[in-house]
Amino acid sequence: MKRRAFLSTVLATSVIARPRYGGTLRVYPALPMVEREPLSRVASAIVPDGDRRIWRIALRPYILQHDNTPLNATVAADAIKALQPAWSITQHNSWSLSVAPDKPVANLLEVADPQFPCGPFERVEGAKPLLRAFDLYWDRRPFIDAMELAASAQDSDVAELALAGARRPRSDTHRFWTTAAMETVSVHVAGASPAVREALSLALDRQSIVKVLFGGRGEAAGGLVPQAESGYAFLFPVQQDLIKARSLLATSRPTSGAVTLGYPANDALLRQLADRIAVNARDAGLVLQVKAGNSPQWNMQRESNEPFASFEAERAAMDERRLVPVVHVPRLYAIHSRVRGWEQAHDGRSLDLHPESIWLDS
Repeated sequence: MKRRAFLSTVLATSVIARPRYGGTLRVYPALPMVEREPLSRVASAIVPDGDRRIWRIALRPYILQHDNTPLNATVAADAIKALQPAWSITQHNSWSLSVAPDKPVANLLEVADPQFPCGPFERVEGAKPLLRAFDLYWDRRPFIDAMELAASAQDSDVAELALAGARRPRSDTHRFWTTAAMETVSVHVAGASPAVREALSLALDRQSIVKVLFGGRGEAAGGLVPQAESGYAFLFPVQQDLIKARSLLATSRPTSGAVTLGYPANDALLRQLADRIAVNARDAGLVLQVKAGNSPQWNMQRESNEPFASFEAERAAMDERRLVPVVHVPRLYAIHSRVRGWEQAHDGRSLDLHPESIWLDS
């Protein structure tokens, strides 16, 4: 074989790998919810008037639902009306409608964003959970034919893993992929004084939690929003200061003595975090009793990251909701080497997944 022909063959087979159709993607621990599409995705434009009293919605034309009926203005109007019966809706043509809320709304989609059965996959009922590619999907037919539920992370092509305490698939078959921080874990300290909340925050060794418990993944949280999203998270202190924490507790501590710290019984990550927080609190002189289930006193909780207009607004939200943030948590995935297009399917900054971009090597 001539040298030029040989190089062309190598490039074609190893470097310029083109997507291919076919195959079944094995997913663990649950199939993604990709059979429905929100209004925000099937609409080409959602535009308010100057007073935000009337919103004009233009749908993408010729979208078919899984039963092969068109997703038109009538379907959209009925779905919005089901969520907001008091709203007035006018249809202009097959793909356009206007919505008049009973009062002005800043963002229509925060109040009504119905979902429609027109996603890239349709759910197939049976003994084994299965998602089948929808051939007439409006954006393009998915490359893979189906997604099925795998028995374990080791048997899967794509597995979402717990950040701590989970058995990992083999590194010679899977690579590990971490998203940006998706949610924040906090302690809800009901009834605690500002001094006690500050003492608990100062007692936490957040850097150790991220390094040891999360293997370096995640971010110490002094506020509710990560630095990359807010730009001012550095203003919230995250350094442990046991001397100041003990000083605060010397003059202000819970009147009931030991405080119960609850966590969801089925959440292994929050259980491990609760145990670590109890150790840190004890070093500062605050006794916490960790227990599964909801506590009438303090509780561990997860919250999706949400934007705030300013540092002051975020600080006020923490005070009002009695929250002590602990850590910003990403999602961790194990991706099999045969899976291609994962970065196009999941941008790592949101929970949106576009599995129609995934394809499988033969």
